[in-house]
Amino acid sequence: MDEGTLGGRRNKKARGRGDQRREAVDQRRLRVRHSGVIAKLGKGANIQTDTLLRICQFLDCDIADICEAIPATPKGETD
Repeated sequence: MDEGTLGGRRNKKARGRGDQRREAVDQRRLRVRHSGVIAKLGKGANIQTDTLLRICQFLDCDIADICEAIPATPKGETD
């Protein structure tokens, strides 16, 4: 048996390491300069346009597929 297998099945620990490696490779391929971009995506914070374009190139999609315009003030409210 090779490392990371139990009875022909990968154990959870080995599977986790592989997932972490894939995520790291994906982040490098995406060429995200700061890991903070990933955190911003999760929080819905503002992200620079060039970063969004790199994400689109990586995913082979249009910017409209990953973004939506949200008004600064909700309908019915005034500044």
